[in-house]
Amino acid sequence: MAIEINGNGSVTGLSVGGLPDGTVDRDTLATAAKGSILQVLSTKSTAVDFSTNGDTMVEYPALNTAITPSSTSNKILILVSLSLGAAASGNFGFSLYDGSSALSDSINSNVNTNTSVSFKIPDSTTVKQIGFNYLWSPNTTSEKTVKVYVQGDGSSNTLYLNRYGSSAHRGGQSSLTLMEVAA
Repeated sequence: MAIEINGNGSVTGLSVGGLPDGTVDRDTLATAAKGSILQVLSTKSTAVDFSTNGDTMVEYPALNTAITPSSTSNKILILVSLSLGAAASGNFGFSLYDGSSALSDSINSNVNTNTSVSFKIPDSTTVKQIGFNYLWSPNTTSEKTVKVYVQGDGSSNTLYLNRYGSSAHRGGQSSLTLMEVAA
């Protein structure tokens, strides 16, 4: 079929792969097409110097990550992965925060503390790698800082990040990744 340029601006007669290499590059495509990833920011920590006990949420500052959305309609895909150990068997939790406001907590009147994720660590020799994803609509073009808060299991049981509960000989890595998605 012959290629024809019509008077209305459309082209007919092209097939998939019909243009020479280099004719269309990334710069000619829509940079903010819906679903496009516009920016990716990531923070990781392998430090084994953080622990907490008690029933209140405590900020884990090593993962604080700031992002400035380019549009109020865009969303932020939050990916978090925590490496956790405990002094003894217990139930723990963590939550995502925008500054000092919870982003993703459950709203449940039957629990003492609402969290994004609750989990059990069975003993002091287990390291758990816990992941969580959350799609957030910050509705702003101002800088926002996403934070991870963790919660111990009472004053007699300590939650550790990036290590076993019984020792710091083996552990893992924790990370927080923010991806701006065009809406």
